[in-house]
Amino acid sequence: MPTVTFIYDRKKTATRSRGAVIEIRISYDYKKKYLSTGIKVLPKEWRADMVTNRTDAIELNKALTTMRNNVLKVINDMLEEGCLNIQEIPSRI
Repeated sequence: MPTVTFIYDRKKTATRSRGAVIEIRISYDYKKKYLSTGIKVLPKEWRADMVTNRTDAIELNKALTTMRNNVLKVINDMLEEGCLNIQEIPSRI
């Protein structure tokens, strides 16, 4: 079964004053696929897979949850079809 997790600052570009992108990582069969969420936050605003210390944290966390649920839905659809290819997930979202 594939795993879907949030990854913050995968490329190690964040500093105290410069944010980094939150990505979704899909791992399956020793392969990984990263999808950008388009949400960029500072290191102090990201804790335990959640956006914190921001006025819009609730909205951003809802958006992240929605994106994760969309990925999981696509994965479940592909599993029902009998052909799971994580490289095709972005085109089906």
